[in-house]
Amino acid sequence: MRRGVVFAGIFFGLLIPMALVLAALGYGVRGPAKERVPDVVGLRLDRAKRVLDQAGFPLTGSHDLLERESEQAFERRWKVCTQSPGAAKSVRAGTRVELGVVGLHQSCPE
Repeated sequence: MRRGVVFAGIFFGLLIPMALVLAALGYGVRGPAKERVPDVVGLRLDRAKRVLDQAGFPLTGSHDLLERESEQAFERRWKVCTQSPGAAKSVRAGTRVELGVVGLHQSCPE
């Protein structure tokens, strides 16, 4: 009987701290917290990154859809044509969002 009491004490003594750590990391009963990705297509790149950051998606990447291998150093001179994951998808907060961009006065490719 004493073994059962000791085992229960150890089990519950570890269970509560583990639950607190998982809750602090954003894990609920059903797994990691999920957020909806905002729609940033059509926005300037600088604005799109701010919107995503405020929604819990601080990691973004961008690439020139016209394949000119241009760097997007001046983000206000680029507009977003595509995003992955797409708008309204429920994904883990902090998921990297990849943006396809073109110059501000260029048309998005089909």
